[in-house]
Amino acid sequence: MQPGLQVVATLSSGAQLNALLPDESPDLFLVDIRMPDVSGIECIQIIRCRYPEARILMITSYDLNEDVFRALEAGAAGYITKNAGKDEMLLAIQRIRAGKRYLSPAVAQKLRERGPRAAITTRELEILRFVAKGKTNRQIGEQLSISQITVRNHVNSLIAKLQAQDRTDAAVSALKLGLLHLEDI
Repeated sequence: MQPGLQVVATLSSGAQLNALLPDESPDLFLVDIRMPDVSGIECIQIIRCRYPEARILMITSYDLNEDVFRALEAGAAGYITKNAGKDEMLLAIQRIRAGKRYLSPAVAQKLRERGPRAAITTRELEILRFVAKGKTNRQIGEQLSISQITVRNHVNSLIAKLQAQDRTDAAVSALKLGLLHLEDI
């Protein structure tokens, strides 16, 4: 209902993105960070492959530090929570369509509070999921076809990066920071 904006598709899951993506080239996607089947981060990757020029605004109920960081790192141009008002939503859409970034004030504050932190690699995140499930280094190594020593090195790196006391504390910290979610465990 906003002049200059036209909704070309509404999808209820990430899986529908592959099946129902319109033939026209949308210039903006609104994507939820958490969906029942495919994560918002994975949706960003799919969109980036199919529509490299498209801009992406994450719109979600969650404003966890790591969710914001991961969405922006994956290619989102903005991040806004669902409780944002209509005016803020339109402002975010306009800024992003103009090639700028937009973070709601609350989200921007959380990102500032995050501060500099060594980036957790994709492999470390994969290992962190197993750690959170209570798997031993041996079990993780067997699952990923890597040595126990390599797993141990990754776990030690995670403990240092998360400033944790031990592997359990690292898993708890990852949940608090939004690196992992209960459905990941």
